[in-house]
Amino acid sequence: MIRMRNPFDRLSEMSVDRPKSAIAVAVIGILALSSFAQFIVFDNSEDAFYPENETTDLLYEVEDTYTVDIDLLRAIVRFDSGDLQTSQVAWELLADTEHEMMTNPGMSGYHYGLFGGSAHSGPASSVIFWQKVQDPGSDTWSETLQEALNGVSTASDENLSMAVGQALSLLGSVPDTDYPTSEDLLAWSPGGLQEWQARLDSGETNALAIGNLIGTISALSENRNETQIATIAPLQGQAMALLAPLSALQDIDLRAPIMGMLPADSRGEPWALADTALVSLAIDTSPSAHSVELDTEVSPIVTDMTLVLEDALQAVAETHDSTITVFGFSRFVEEQAGNLGAEIGILTSASIAILGIILWRQFRSVRDTSVVIFLTLLAIGATYGVAGILRLEFNGAMNSIPILLLAIGVDYGLHVVLRYREELVKGDSESKSTMADFSAEARARALKTGTVLTSAALVVAIFTDMVGFLSFRLSAQNFLVVFGTVIAIGLFFIYLLSVTALPALLTVLKPQRIALERSVKVEESTFSRWSGEQALNPMTVVVVALLVSIPIGAGVSQLEIGFDFRDQLDDDVPVVADFLTLSDDFAGQNTPPVYVVIDAPVFSDEGRDLYLSAMSVLGSDESISEQTGVWEALEMEATRDQSLSEALGTLDTDSPDWSALASWADANEDKVFRYLRADNQQTVISFYASSLDWQETVDFLEDLDRDLGEGGDAYRVSGRGIILAQISEDVARSAVASTGIVAGMILLMLVGINVSREERPARGALKGLVMWIPLAVVVVWVYGLMGWLGYQLNSQTVTIGALTLGLGVDYAVHFVTRLDEEVEHDPNAGISKWVSITNATTGRAMMAAALTTAGGFAVLNLSSLLPLRLFGQAFVVAILLALASSVILLPCLMSLFGLLPRQEPAIQVE
Repeated sequence: MIRMRNPFDRLSEMSVDRPKSAIAVAVIGILALSSFAQFIVFDNSEDAFYPENETTDLLYEVEDTYTVDIDLLRAIVRFDSGDLQTSQVAWELLADTEHEMMTNPGMSGYHYGLFGGSAHSGPASSVIFWQKVQDPGSDTWSETLQEALNGVSTASDENLSMAVGQALSLLGSVPDTDYPTSEDLLAWSPGGLQEWQARLDSGETNALAIGNLIGTISALSENRNETQIATIAPLQGQAMALLAPLSALQDIDLRAPIMGMLPADSRGEPWALADTALVSLAIDTSPSAHSVELDTEVSPIVTDMTLVLEDALQAVAETHDSTITVFGFSRFVEEQAGNLGAEIGILTSASIAILGIILWRQFRSVRDTSVVIFLTLLAIGATYGVAGILRLEFNGAMNSIPILLLAIGVDYGLHVVLRYREELVKGDSESKSTMADFSAEARARALKTGTVLTSAALVVAIFTDMVGFLSFRLSAQNFLVVFGTVIAIGLFFIYLLSVTALPALLTVLKPQRIALERSVKVEESTFSRWSGEQALNPMTVVVVALLVSIPIGAGVSQLEIGFDFRDQLDDDVPVVADFLTLSDDFAGQNTPPVYVVIDAPVFSDEGRDLYLSAMSVLGSDESISEQTGVWEALEMEATRDQSLSEALGTLDTDSPDWSALASWADANEDKVFRYLRADNQQTVISFYASSLDWQETVDFLEDLDRDLGEGGDAYRVSGRGIILAQISEDVARSAVASTGIVAGMILLMLVGINVSREERPARGALKGLVMWIPLAVVVVWVYGLMGWLGYQLNSQTVTIGALTLGLGVDYAVHFVTRLDEEVEHDPNAGISKWVSITNATTGRAMMAAALTTAGGFAVLNLSSLLPLRLFGQAFVVAILLALASSVILLPCLMSLFGLLPRQEPAIQVE
């Protein structure tokens, strides 16, 4: 075998020769690097999982163009089922809640007119508005006005002016179409609940009475002379200006918005079943509105405002024996992030405690245990510092990184310490009973030898791992790119400190009086001897592994995709519980819309035809609802604006007045900006699709693209639901791709390294392949067991295959490197002895390392986040399987393929 000089060996030797300098450089350098961790970008929103593709770019384009910076504060008001049907107090509670939200001094300066020009929306104000403009049972004005108009119609010339004056005076009783104010809410009396609820449910409107009034007004000038017509004209003009908007509102379903404020499962019998209602307030969250420069500065400000509002609403709730909580996205982001940070800190601390216990059982030294853990924490700090320098963006998928690096880092330190002790004992241990009995020269020599020999295996494993994890950069998922990059950086720092700072500290620290028999064990065990015997008859183990792999591997087909942003949330946090309530009980109040973007001149025949075609396609799909766009917005505004109504009236003629419509839109940008781009060359249609699983969503998008595709390239579709479906689809693809890429890179690295180390390239290539085969088998076992046990591929477990390969290659390299050493040390010992001693020494250290890693990851089972729990459980299984394949299957394959010289005949085991 050709010995290659490890470039880091010189650093290891210098660390032992000049330990204080090495420690100073390491600590100062690491602390300096760690200070850059403050520049890491943390994003716990679902956006952090979005891929970089055209659909995502289009979504951000739409949101930047057609949305504004607002936070929709929702008061979740809870009461008893049936109260809405029988208790006026419940409606007074809703009215008082909305009044408090509107008049709260902390909010009053930041209202945003999201709801038809009003910043607020709730069941009480919605009912008041319905009663004012549609409810025939609340109509106290139309009959009197009708009589006055009839009087005008029949008035003689001498009585006409008086009749017109009387009718004009009654126009003041015609209700306006403005949304209720806070004063209206306070003055409102719910009245006979069941009576008006029955009218609302039946869809009764005041269309007949208003239609009769308009008909009468239109006929007032019939059979009149010019003087009489001039007298009547002011009445006709003012009356039509008031009644036309009311008439248009009769065609609008005002019940539907109210139903959206009540739980979805109660909408069959809302007044009898509903026990919760939503009251909303739109708040401007633009930095300029809050006198700050950055968006990130606004979130804590709005969070504090939300908490103050919730405190004020508690007084309202107490007077009505109810409970009220307030949800806002700013509050959600702040509190969820704070809770997540606290949980990761707790889990990391628990991991340190467990790893410390396991290490102490191996080292029998609190000091050595503390040193290894301390250096690992320094390496993690340096990793986060480099991540800050690179401005990497962390999200929920990064939650396991500290624990992963901690567990792996402890493994590296454990290998170095145990090999150092082994070399010390193998030297001159006669007449010595404790570690303190060895001379400084003997300890320095053992440290150099042990570190260099361990580093020989570590450097191969570490750079193979790094190349494998850096291959994540080929993924379309940015969170996988960042995950792989951070892990690769962390592994390098852990390795560097393990072969430099660790031996330096062990050199400086005073040796402890630990009994030799307790410091390290190198005696062959029953298991090590058994593994050696199996290597003489390798086919038995290989056949068993093959037979086991077939049924377990079949479980791969049972794997399901389980990416759901909700899994990243802790429902024990009150604001998160409210978020889930909105999503589950209110039919996706947090469900974002899907957008159809139409690139064409909006106010033109072409643009209008494209719009109507898209609406026709959307309307033909029963799974689609609430599709709306610029033309629906214009029709709504036309109920309040006569000039717009006249311009829209030309659409059905041969000469539509496009210029008038464009001019109105330019002058009223605040009313149409949500659907119309400022240059009038693009518009969007927003709609909602029923909740589908990711595959159904992908199929839905393909069908929609096909149907819209007949219009050419004018249509583009995007939406957060679509992107989440694409993420789920890509999770499956990434699980295969990342595992395949890492497996391929590791195979190339193993083959390349072994070819460079062996005298015969063919033997080196075969050796690399044989080392790789157990890793591939373990991946099949892991994915198969996950499938049979019902584990899902999610944002965490998608990396399990690649991580299994990364950890497995460490074990394989350690084992084969030590096996080669034993063959070279005693060429005549034979396969059984070589394998037995390797398992008794390095194998024992590998088992200890596996125990520490498993212990570290077992802590993830304490997490409140499902992906972390599943990841911890799956990785513990992966660790144990990787260990088993390295200490049992690997030596058998080495023997089977003739990579171990046979010095003794096979022993037949009966």
